[in-house]
Amino acid sequence: MTRRRLTGDDGASIVEFAFVLPILALLVFGIIDFGSIFSDYHSLRSGVRDGTRDAVVLNWGTTTNCPSATGTSPTSNIICRVKAKTGLGDTVKVGVWAPGGWQIGATLRVCAQYPMNSTSGLTSPFVNGKAVTAKVEFRIEQELPSGVSFTAAQEGAVTSWPSSCTG
Repeated sequence: MTRRRLTGDDGASIVEFAFVLPILALLVFGIIDFGSIFSDYHSLRSGVRDGTRDAVVLNWGTTTNCPSATGTSPTSNIICRVKAKTGLGDTVKVGVWAPGGWQIGATLRVCAQYPMNSTSGLTSPFVNGKAVTAKVEFRIEQELPSGVSFTAAQEGAVTSWPSSCTG
């Protein structure tokens, strides 16, 4: 009976692949998750910009066509408009501030947050529980109708509102 001894590199490539596969999977799924989060951030940023622009140039009055509006104030309309413009659903949390009060030339500041989620599930320990935040400021160009007042308001933030939004 002859025994053959293994010499050479037989099987080494499979062992090397077993070492590289987890790193490669994390890299590929990380790229997928980053792309998804970046797309959500872009939608959030664009929606906040468009909603804020509408708020400073339109005459809001006391009516709303927002089914989820909590009141008839301009703030409720702005929050509803920003959520609609983002296209990300009701998980978007919006805050509206006008540090100088609502008057022509003052600044309207709108911030919004959207929770990050891992699409693949592989990067969830790194992204779940965190949020992307978008902040936009525009100069107010339209007075409110007489008898309508503005009050700053915000929904409960996903994490917490940054000081750049509230200050």
